[in-house]
Amino acid sequence: MVKKEDYKKIFKKEDLKGPIVKKIMRRISIPIALFLAKYTRITPNQVTFFTTILSFIAGYFFYLGEYKFLIIGALIFLLRFTLDYVDGSLARAKNMASDYGHWLDNASDELGKFIVFLTFSLGVYNVTGNPWAILLGFISFSGYILNSLTYNMFWRFFPFAEKVVETEKGKRKFLKQFFFIDPLITILISLAAFTNQIYLFLLITSVYSWIFVIGQFVVLSMKIIKHEKKK
Repeated sequence: MVKKEDYKKIFKKEDLKGPIVKKIMRRISIPIALFLAKYTRITPNQVTFFTTILSFIAGYFFYLGEYKFLIIGALIFLLRFTLDYVDGSLARAKNMASDYGHWLDNASDELGKFIVFLTFSLGVYNVTGNPWAILLGFISFSGYILNSLTYNMFWRFFPFAEKVVETEKGKRKFLKQFFFIDPLITILISLAAFTNQIYLFLLITSVYSWIFVIGQFVVLSMKIIKHEKKK
């Protein structure tokens, strides 16, 4: 049985303000992480490397394109999604948190998204011969990357970024469930695979990702301008 103090040690403050699914996944990851910490020598970075391997395996099944392979790919990707929370929980359980581990985890996440968008697009093209799938995949992933870049640059250049982000999360308790980041992206990927609606997924994300990019850019720009006027 997992003790209450173990949860307090591993559960991050950011998780409490995050999407509901993120809170659930963190709670699922903690017993797994504590088991690994107590009975194995597995390190958090080894878990992260394994999640990267799972991304390639899932991508292979997505590339094949047929429905039965999409199901297998989705199950593997959901396992990867779970372990993505385990590495961070394990790092705190073993007191092995590091800047390298944080960077590696983020790099693995970005690579995983790239693999999915690429193999989803190629899978649809393999099955249907529709070249639009390739273009939609590119538009979707470029929107995701630009969103990530804009957000990270905001954090890098503006010391007040953390306060702004936390305030916005508090204000937008409903809307934050639909930010174009994980866990929403993984949920959409899984639903698309289980329902065999990959092309629809690419179509929706190609539009939604850029709506989110524009919306985020406008909100952050307004916050920056407001801060500059106070100087």
